[in-house]
Amino acid sequence: MMKQFFTLLLLAVAMFFVSTSTFAQCTPDTSLTAIGLYPDSLPDGVVGQPYNEVIFATLPTDTTLLGVTFAFCSYRIVSITPDPSTLGLSYSCDQPNCNYTVDHTLGKPLKFGCVTLSGTPTTTVDSLVVTVEANIGTVIGGVCNVSAPLNIPYTVAFKITGGSNSLADVFSSRAVALQVAPNPVQAAGELRFSLPQGADIQAEILDITGRQVVAPIRAGYLAAGEHALSFNMADLPAGMYLARLSVDGGAAVVSGKFLVQP
Repeated sequence: MMKQFFTLLLLAVAMFFVSTSTFAQCTPDTSLTAIGLYPDSLPDGVVGQPYNEVIFATLPTDTTLLGVTFAFCSYRIVSITPDPSTLGLSYSCDQPNCNYTVDHTLGKPLKFGCVTLSGTPTTTVDSLVVTVEANIGTVIGGVCNVSAPLNIPYTVAFKITGGSNSLADVFSSRAVALQVAPNPVQAAGELRFSLPQGADIQAEILDITGRQVVAPIRAGYLAAGEHALSFNMADLPAGMYLARLSVDGGAAVVSGKFLVQP
C-alpha cells in the first residue's frame, strides 16, 4: 500500500510534461476516468526545432494507508532542475503557479490537470529532476487540514538531442504539423501545415494503396510560415485517404491520414 501511495504522488510530478500547436493555457480532460498520465511518455526534443507538448493528469483526491484514509489537500510543483528557461523552454499549468488545490466539498474522487511545455530548445539535456509537494491531511466539514507536506524529488527521462541540418530533421512531423480540416471531409477540405524554412514542395492526396486520386494540390516553392491549401473530394468514395507533403523531391516526406464521409 505504501508503494501505491508514493506511485500516486509521482503522478503529480509528471504533470510537468506535456503536447499542442501553440503555447497557450491547456484545458484538463475531465472525461478521463483512470488515474494516470495521458500520454504517459514525453517525446525527445531537438536543439533548434520548435517543441510543444501537452500532457493531461488525473490525480486521486484521497488514499488509504494502513487502513486509514488520508486526503490529498493539494499538489504543487516546487522546482525543476535544470531550470527549463536555461534550455530555451517554458512551461504553463492550467492553474496559477502550478498549484492544484483539491476541493473536498465536491466529493469527487479525481482531480484533473494539464501542463504545456513549449519553446525551441537551445541546448542538450539527458534528464530533469522535478520536485513536487503533496500535502496530505484529513477533511473536517469539507475543509482539508494539512497534517504532512511531502517533497518528492523525481528524475524524469527527457532528452534534448543535438540539432541536425538534414531536411528530414528540419521538416519533421512535429515541425510541419500537417493536418486536414475538417476531418472527416465531406466534399471540400483544407491541407494545413507550417514550413520551418522556404522549400520546393508537392502536396497531394492518395488513397490507402498510395495511388494519387486527385491532381497535385500544389507543386513549387513556398516561403517559410503557415500555409493552407484547398482540395476537393466530392467525386471520390467515402473511406480513408492520405495527405502527403514532399519536400525537395522527397528529401523529406510528411503524411497524415484523414477520413472522407458522404
